[in-house]
Amino acid sequence: MPTALKTPLVLPATYGSSVLGPLQNLEKIVFTTSGGVTAFQVAKLDPTGKPQFDQSEAFVPAGTWGFERIYGITLRSRDAGTLATIDPITGYFDDDPDPYNPGNIPTTATAITGTVNVDHNGALIGTRPTINFIDSADASFAVTVADNAGASRVDVTFPNAVTSFNGRDGVVVPTTGDYLASQVTNAADKASASTQFFTSAVFVGANAALPTTLSGAGISNGVLRLVTIGTGNTGIQMAVANNADTQNRFTVTGDGTHGWGSGTAVTDTSLFRSTTNPPSGTAVGLQTNNPMVVNDPNGFKVIQVANSSAFSVYGVNTDANPLFKIFAQGAMEWGPGGASALDMELARVTNSPTGTGTFLELITLLSAFGYGTGLGGSVTLVSGGTATLNKASGKLTAPSAIASGGQATYTVSNTLVGAQDVIILNLTNGVGGTGAPYSVSVNQVNAGSFVFNIVNNSGVSITPTFNFALFKAASS
Repeated sequence: MPTALKTPLVLPATYGSSVLGPLQNLEKIVFTTSGGVTAFQVAKLDPTGKPQFDQSEAFVPAGTWGFERIYGITLRSRDAGTLATIDPITGYFDDDPDPYNPGNIPTTATAITGTVNVDHNGALIGTRPTINFIDSADASFAVTVADNAGASRVDVTFPNAVTSFNGRDGVVVPTTGDYLASQVTNAADKASASTQFFTSAVFVGANAALPTTLSGAGISNGVLRLVTIGTGNTGIQMAVANNADTQNRFTVTGDGTHGWGSGTAVTDTSLFRSTTNPPSGTAVGLQTNNPMVVNDPNGFKVIQVANSSAFSVYGVNTDANPLFKIFAQGAMEWGPGGASALDMELARVTNSPTGTGTFLELITLLSAFGYGTGLGGSVTLVSGGTATLNKASGKLTAPSAIASGGQATYTVSNTLVGAQDVIILNLTNGVGGTGAPYSVSVNQVNAGSFVFNIVNNSGVSITPTFNFALFKAASS
């Protein structure tokens, strides 16, 4: 049962009696709007079978819209300042819509002209009583349309072949200079890289011309060059990102800098060419301003001949000498850096005193081997000869004097001492004499303590002081 809206209707911004709808028990409705955005609600059936309109709305811009098999629809303008206008429409209702009123159809219902839905690839283009076939502007593609009254139809005939192409008339066939489909990049199969063949260099950039600075050997050897003209050395030449990323995960800029990022923020890790590397800030090399972590079980590998530097640490890039250096054979050297040369070395040597075996050798020019400031301490033993000093080295002072011919035994508690360790201990304030005026010895080394003894044969009384150092050792 078709009915029609005869004249255009401006839709108010609120639902009401003057608004188109509600239209119920629709088989199909097609409408065209102009002006503002149209808001609409569609109905669902409640448990009693009555249409009930949803409280939520949908919005459509100006255009032609169609619905099929809906239980009801009501429309209004979304924006009071920009009202929507609905053109004459046709609604196809059930033959017997009672007991529900089909809705408010403004003006008098009248019979309508038959219409047809025009689709393109399954999408509705419009619903109109007329379809117009239009020839190309230069008439190179003309459609023949004829009314076939006997068959109650209209016949549309399309031309069989292109009759004009690039200024050539008649049936167009390939000639010398035309590209075949297989030669057009966009027509080539993209299923795999193996189907893409390039016989010369491929340039991807903002300018198709070959930069004169790149002419010469190697340009025609099938290489891929990314050339962005006029963007400077900091312009991005290549970028990689996933579909869901908001930022690039990998970039290459015009100066060759490689950048990496998370895909959700700008790149935060880079690798680039630097010409201000040590020594003296003049060496050329690769540089990164980010930490480098090696997770390989074999660690970081350097292949270098013996006596060549494998690793160096500089204070600043203009220093002439490093603070620390590791050589390929494993020797390590230290120094103050800057203009001063390295002055201490620890290395593996094979020329042991017996002529066989290997050992570590410390070579120093300016200082001796031992414990530095902060690793020692001092303590005075209490009466009875005991004290606690949890340091690797230090000074021990006896609690009282020892007469000539006397002796004393002292115990020092030290949590750094192991049962297999070696205690190096000497008297610091003895007086001269002939023979062996003093006898000092370490009698016991236990886990957490050591015991030592002194015998005074100097002929005078002395309150002895001692220096000691702990040397870690093992029995297996």
